[in-house]
Amino acid sequence: MSPFDIDEIVAQGSRAPKSSSPGPDGLSYVFLNLPFQQPQYTELIVRVFNDALSKSLFPPSWLETSVCLLPKKGDLTSLKNWRPITLINCDAKIFTRLLNTRLASIISPLISPNQSGFMKERFIADNGALAQIACEQASARQSDEVGLLCDQEKAYDRVHPTYLRAILTRFGIPMGFIDSISSLFFGTSMKVNVNGYLTQPVPLGRGLRQGDPISPLLFNLVMEPLIKPIIHSDRIQGFLPPNISRPYLDSFTLPPLRVLAYADDLLIFLKDVYDLAEVQQLISCYNRASNAKMNYDKTVAFSVSGRHTLIGCLHYNLTVSRNGTTETILFL
Repeated sequence: MSPFDIDEIVAQGSRAPKSSSPGPDGLSYVFLNLPFQQPQYTELIVRVFNDALSKSLFPPSWLETSVCLLPKKGDLTSLKNWRPITLINCDAKIFTRLLNTRLASIISPLISPNQSGFMKERFIADNGALAQIACEQASARQSDEVGLLCDQEKAYDRVHPTYLRAILTRFGIPMGFIDSISSLFFGTSMKVNVNGYLTQPVPLGRGLRQGDPISPLLFNLVMEPLIKPIIHSDRIQGFLPPNISRPYLDSFTLPPLRVLAYADDLLIFLKDVYDLAEVQQLISCYNRASNAKMNYDKTVAFSVSGRHTLIGCLHYNLTVSRNGTTETILFL
C-alpha cells in the first residue's frame, strides 16, 4: 500500500461533516483542520497516519471510544431495542476515512450487484424498482412466490474478528490494511454514556463500530458469503420473470431474482418449500461461520403477488426454529 501524503489527510479532514459529533477528546473536525494545515506539523501528522497504516501503531486516543444508546422501536426495557452509536475521535475517523476511500476504489467488483447499500453508483431505488416489478408481474400471473424480509440481530455488533480477517484475506485485501483494521477495531475499549455518566472502559472483542466511516463497506464484504451463494444456487428458484419476446427480436429468458440487499437488510424470493429449506441451510452455515444471528421476531414473509389465499402456513409449512421450538412465520 502506498503511504498517505498530507494532501490526502487534509482533504479527508476538510470533507468530513462539520456537524459530526467528536469523540471522547472533544476535538471536532473544524478544530483539527487548523493544525493539519500548518506546515510545521506536516511531518509529524504524516508519520502518525503512516505508522498507523503500515505498523498498526496508533495514538492511545484512537483506541478509546464512547458509546451512546439510541432507542429503536419496540420494548425499550430490552437492550436489543437500543442502537449503540460509537463516538470516535475525529483524527481516528480521518484515518478510517482514508482507508475507506482506498477500499471504495477497488470494492465494486467484489460486491454482488444485488447489494445496493453504501456502494458508489448504486442506489437503493434500483432494488426498490426491481422488487416493485416482481410484485407487479407476480400479481399479473397470480404466481406463488414468497418474499422473505430478513432481519439480523445486532448485525454490526456480532461480526467476529477471525471471520472478518478471513473474509478480507479471501478477497485479496492487503495484509497491512487487514492488520491495521483488526488492531484498531478489536484493540479498542469503550465507555458507555448513560445519562451523561461514563462507565468504566469495556474492551471490544468483536463487532464493527456503528459511526465509523469504513464500517459499511466492511459489512458489505462480511455479507457476501451469504448473498453470493443465494444468487448462484441452482437449488433456489426464486422469482422467475416471464420470458421476453418481441417482434423482430429473439425471445430470451431473464435470470431468476433470488435476493436483493441493502447492507444487512435482505429480501429473499422463494418459489416453494424447497427454496426455503435451501435458504435456511445457507443462513445456518453463514451464522456458524460469522457469528451472525437471524432475528426471527422481525423477519416477515409476504406473498409477492398479494394473493391472500395463495400461501398459508399449512400449505407451505413455513416454520423457523428458535430456542429448540418451532414457530410459524406469519404472512402479511
